[in-house]
Amino acid sequence: MDDRPVVLSRVCGHVAVVNTRALELTGLIGGRVPGALKNEAGVPTGVVMGKALENVRSMIEEQTTLEERKKLLVGALLHSASQGMQVAVHATGDKAIENTLKTFEAVAECSRRLRHRVEHASVLRSDLIEMMRRLCVVVVVQPHFLVTDWWVVSRVGVERAGARLPFQDSGRER
Repeated sequence: MDDRPVVLSRVCGHVAVVNTRALELTGLIGGRVPGALKNEAGVPTGVVMGKALENVRSMIEEQTTLEERKKLLVGALLHSASQGMQVAVHATGDKAIENTLKTFEAVAECSRRLRHRVEHASVLRSDLIEMMRRLCVVVVVQPHFLVTDWWVVSRVGVERAGARLPFQDSGRER
């Protein structure tokens, strides 16, 4: 696969390993973007995080449509379900969570016995909480982000910031 970029993300989603083609396409070879781990000679090893990982993700978004990414996710979920494996997707924000839940819904028939997970699940509408309930999705929240997400108000506004980690709503029976 020398001609195609390859990105393998760590389970946390904060670190990835990329091939040489991905490093070339993102300008990380010879560049000064922080977050690309380098060997003693200063050559990127392929381990990326932070700004370097953001560059890689931007490159993927530029080269694939949302529909292509959704099809890839559906394919991965169908394969995982055929192997009896539960899937965990990191998603933050209404749109990311909604896309994830719609994908879970698309494969619900073949993965009914599995309980897929949404990691983080912050900043979400109440209808998405209901959808999670209906699909029996496991929500894995990180309460420590209540303290460290100091940026949330500047990004989503005061009103939406209250929906960043709706612990009380997510566990309440309707």
